[in-house]
Amino acid sequence: MSEPLIRQATVRDINELVELEKLSFISDKITKRQFKYLINQGKARILLAELDGKAIGYAILLTPVTSKRSRLYSIAVKSAFRSRGIGRAILCRVIGVAAALEYEELSLEVRKADLHTIKIYVEGGFRVVKELPSYYEDGADGLRMVRSLSREDLESFRSRQSFLGRLLFPRKLL
Repeated sequence: MSEPLIRQATVRDINELVELEKLSFISDKITKRQFKYLINQGKARILLAELDGKAIGYAILLTPVTSKRSRLYSIAVKSAFRSRGIGRAILCRVIGVAAALEYEELSLEVRKADLHTIKIYVEGGFRVVKELPSYYEDGADGLRMVRSLSREDLESFRSRQSFLGRLLFPRKLL
């Protein structure tokens, strides 16, 4: 399998993002209107993973102006592409973008019962900081996890940027 291209999503990608959302989640789904808002309002980065020109995953990184903590709001990978490192690659890019934007921390919420995903986050340097009872729309419990961002994260991100990556990401991200 070739390596996926991970790029910043645009308004033209909204239908693919909505389809990924539909296929990935049972509840707490992001709507077409919400994706459009997130892309247009400038306080979020949506990264889209593509393989052979087809969307296979995405992540939403919230980038508030008044905080030193960014937030991984959502991440999804099509079921046919799971367990192939796509989610890890997207997560790695999210960490790099957050570091490039000079955030000190990256937080996220995850279902407490999703042990596979929690393991990936722990391997990615996240730690559990809070239990969230009945956090999700369907009543499921969650966990808040946080990861400190460092200069090494930024250097790793920069070293992985290809010429094409530099074209896709605004200069201020590098």
